[in-house]
Amino acid sequence: FRNELPDVTAQPKLLTMSTNKDR
Repeated sequence: FRNELPDVTAQPKLLTMSTNKDR
């Protein structure tokens, strides 16, 4: 789930948030 996010390109902000949470 962390590595494979649903709409990554659609929501770039989500990716940033996820990356921060992961680290």
